[in-house]
Amino acid sequence: MACHGVSKLHFSREEMKEIFREHDIDGDGYLSISELIKAMGFLGHSIPFYKAHYGMAYSDENGDGFISEDELDKLIDYVEKFQYNKR
Repeated sequence: MACHGVSKLHFSREEMKEIFREHDIDGDGYLSISELIKAMGFLGHSIPFYKAHYGMAYSDENGDGFISEDELDKLIDYVEKFQYNKR
C-alpha cells in the first residue's frame, strides 16, 4: 500500500539533510539502518525497508553499516535519483 500524496512532495537537498539528521535518533552523528528506514518512510517511500537497504548499500562508502555526515550527500543523490525521476 503506497503512501498517497506524500511521495509527490519535493524536498530540497538541505531539507532532506535536515530530515536525515532529525532521524538520527540516538544523536551519534550516524544513520543506522533502522533510522534510515524511518527517514525513508517519512520521505514518502512506499517500501522504506527496501529503499533504506539499497540507499545504505549505495551510500555507505566505508562499509561500516552507517551513513556518516560525509556520506550524506551520496545518500541524497540516491534519494533524488529514485524519488523524483518520474516528474
